[in-house]
Amino acid sequence: TYIKLGQLLSMRPDTIPERLIAELRKLQDEVAPESFDKIRPIVEEGLGFKIEEIFESFDEEAIAGASMAQVHFATLKRDGSAVAVKVQRPGLRKVIDADFDILIWLAKQVHERVEELRPYDLPSLAETLREGMDRELDFRIEAKSMAYFRVQNPYPDVVQAPDCDEELVSPRVLVMERIGGRNIDEIERGSPLAQRLACQGSKSLFLSLIHISEPTRPERI
Repeated sequence: TYIKLGQLLSMRPDTIPERLIAELRKLQDEVAPESFDKIRPIVEEGLGFKIEEIFESFDEEAIAGASMAQVHFATLKRDGSAVAVKVQRPGLRKVIDADFDILIWLAKQVHERVEELRPYDLPSLAETLREGMDRELDFRIEAKSMAYFRVQNPYPDVVQAPDCDEELVSPRVLVMERIGGRNIDEIERGSPLAQRLACQGSKSLFLSLIHISEPTRPERI
């Protein structure tokens, strides 16, 4: 839970010093992964089959690890396609519930005792964070979000979301198309590539919003 909060803070350079931001960003994909012995049962329980029945190959070493999940590269047996398998960490629900019980209790104490902070309504903020975390714990919601984005995406040639098979999705396991790329932090700020990516991302965002609100008149942009 506290790693997740650190990730959220890492996206606030307007309030957090740059050196601290640099450290907090390591929590996005450099958290120590769980061993494969702990991950295998989650994959097999979530998909309903042994790993060998679904995958031609499955890398036991995680390619990335974050607060709630880790990712393994694999190859599907049915068609040989390369996929990324996102697996939720074991025992996560129990840990998060305990963490938020503490966090919400602390928020209530601060709200009652520190008058200057009452306008921020910290208990409601903590409850909102908990609701968001509960949604993240169900990978089926993430799969639906990716599918929805692909339908609405006005620039599929430059902006992509991985495809995923509904048969290979569960609350704790998500098998998705493997797409190669580079971390955005590797792009030099102010470079022509950075400017082009910013432009493409902005167009995708705003055109998607217009398309959702007024699908019959995208020509207004």
